[in-house]
Amino acid sequence: MIEVDIGLVRKGWNPQTGHLEFLIDADFGDHPPSRDRITQIAEETSHTVDQNVVGVCANQWLLTPQGWSGILTPVHTMDALLEWFEVFARAFPYVQGRVTAPPRREPRALPTRLHNAATPAAHVAYTTGDLRLIPRGKRGPLWLVDATLTRFIADRAITWAYQRGCRQYVNRYDMDWWIEVEDLDYASAIAESIHRYSRVQLLARTTDPIAERSAHLSPHGKVTFYTHDDRLDWRAKLDLIRQTLLWSPPNTDVAFIAAAVWPSFWSPERQVTRWPYIRESELRYNRPLLSSFTPDAYGIQILTDAHLARAHDLTGWLTTPLAGGRYLVEHPDLAAWYAQPEPHPDVLAKARADFGDMILTTDHIATHNPWTDPT
Repeated sequence: MIEVDIGLVRKGWNPQTGHLEFLIDADFGDHPPSRDRITQIAEETSHTVDQNVVGVCANQWLLTPQGWSGILTPVHTMDALLEWFEVFARAFPYVQGRVTAPPRREPRALPTRLHNAATPAAHVAYTTGDLRLIPRGKRGPLWLVDATLTRFIADRAITWAYQRGCRQYVNRYDMDWWIEVEDLDYASAIAESIHRYSRVQLLARTTDPIAERSAHLSPHGKVTFYTHDDRLDWRAKLDLIRQTLLWSPPNTDVAFIAAAVWPSFWSPERQVTRWPYIRESELRYNRPLLSSFTPDAYGIQILTDAHLARAHDLTGWLTTPLAGGRYLVEHPDLAAWYAQPEPHPDVLAKARADFGDMILTTDHIATHNPWTDPT
C-alpha cells in the first residue's frame, strides 16, 4: 500500500496556503502510470473528497528519478491531507511505497570560469492580457499569458533546453527548491505552475563537458533564455539563443539579445550593459509600455510597428518583416555586439541615437502613464 510519511510531508506542507509539494516514491512494477493516468486518478480523488475539502486538487505532475511529484492544494488540515491520500491510494491496491516531501536539490554551482562569463541571453516579453483592466490592488506578480500560448512556450523551452545526456531540473517559485525531472513531457506541469506562481525556471545541464541551457519565466509574460557552453564560440551561442526570439513573433511585445553574466528574471543588473535611463522596477510596474518602447538598443531584437514609429533612423540596420506587424531588427556588425563581453562603446552610442524615442525613459513613463488610476 501507499503510506504517508507524516513527518516528511509536514515539512513540505504550508497550512496557511494549503499547499503541499509531495513525492510518491513507490514500486509500480512493469506498468507505471502515465502522466495522463495519474492526473486522471488525482482528479477523481479530488472529486471524491471534494465534499469535505472544497476545491482540493493535485496538479503540476513531474516524473522524477524518485517517482511522481505533484502539488496538492488547498488542504488546510492534516486530516484533510490524509483523507486525500487515503482515497488516492485505493487506485493502487498492489503498489508498495510512500508519500514524502521532495528533498531540496539545488544543482551544483557552475565552475567560476563559467559562472562569471558573459554570454548572449534572450529576453522575450510575450503578449499578455490587458494589465490595465486589473484593479490596482490585484496587479501583483501575475503571468497573464494566454493558456494555449503558455503551453506552446513551455513545450518549445523544454525541447530547446534538452541536450543528450543532460540532467533536467525545474524550480517552481522557491529559488532554492529544484526538482530533477526524468522525461520531456512536462510542459503541462510548467503551464500550470507558471499560472499559479508566476515564476518558474527550467535547467538542463551536462557534466562532461559542462554545458547548460535554461529558461526563466517571470511575471507579465517575461522570459529569459540562457546558455553556458565552453564548446561554442560567440557566434554559435548567438545562433542558439537567437532561435528563442522567433518562436511566436505575433505574440511578442518586444524581444532582444543582451550579453549577461548570469541568468535572471529580466534584471539589467545581470546584464553586461545597464539600461541607460530606467531601473528594472520602473519597467516592471509599467509593463504595458513594452509594446511600443524598449529598455535599450541591442544588436538583435524583435520590435513592433509602434516601436519603429518612435525610431530616429534605422536605415543602417537590417530589418526583416515578421508575422503580426513585428520586425527582426539586426545590426550589420554582430561581432561588435557579441564577440566581446561588452558591445563596442561607439556602436552602442550610435545604436541608441538610431533608436531615439523608442528607448524608454522616465519622462516617457510620466507622459505615457499606462494606468487610468494613480499608482
